[in-house]
Amino acid sequence: MSAPVQYSQSGHVKTLIQSDEKDRPVFHLEARALTPVRVKIADGLAACSTLGTCALIALGVDAALSGASIEPFVAALAALFTAPLQRKAARHVLRARREMEIAPEYFAFKTLSGWKHYPRNQVGGFSMPTHRRAKHEARQIEYKQRQAQLHGQVHKPSYVYIDSFELSFDLLQSRVKVMDVYGEDVAQDILGEIRSRRAIAEGARGFRRGKTLSPEDDHTGESGTLPLPGPVSRDRCALPGPEAGALPQIEHRMITELIEDEGDNTHE
Repeated sequence: MSAPVQYSQSGHVKTLIQSDEKDRPVFHLEARALTPVRVKIADGLAACSTLGTCALIALGVDAALSGASIEPFVAALAALFTAPLQRKAARHVLRARREMEIAPEYFAFKTLSGWKHYPRNQVGGFSMPTHRRAKHEARQIEYKQRQAQLHGQVHKPSYVYIDSFELSFDLLQSRVKVMDVYGEDVAQDILGEIRSRRAIAEGARGFRRGKTLSPEDDHTGESGTLPLPGPVSRDRCALPGPEAGALPQIEHRMITELIEDEGDNTHE
């Protein structure tokens, strides 16, 4: 099998398609996404950049008033207007990378200590529950908003963990977290890519690629299967057929019994 590289719809997952010794597909996924911690770092860097730009603007104004060159002032002013772009660029650069491998017999993902492999029959369904620190963040936001209302102020919250998810899978009686993902759309994209690749790997187990299953292949005909219905004949019915003369005899007996009953009723 060739080894093409495919990307998800939003570009957050890059997939390298390989094959194992049985010519079954093996998918090597590389997911890139922001984590809650990296979001805070990126926003902090962007805020520091904005403060530094404001300081440069103040120095530029002072220099302009004193008759010095205003080129640094113009450059700092331009940097201030590009602050949203700097914030976006910082978030893009600080994205975390997680490598995963989906094969017909196992699932694995790479951590700082190395690859962790899990047998296929132990890996349950994949899910993306809300981050475990989301409730704590919600309580903090609610407290700050109440404190701001008491002082006649308005608190503008910043949601990080509330908008974050834990990409994980079920393992026997526990749950294993693969990575933290900031943003529901990003988490849905990565989760959908994992589920689709795993479904393909599961379908490749035990079947030859390119073979279309027929009903005979799907049902082995072992003990316990029901017989196929065939044409119903009178020989299989409980009542005998008219060729044996049974039905005319039954009709004659029924007519005789009716006549006798009518005669008894007349005498009464």
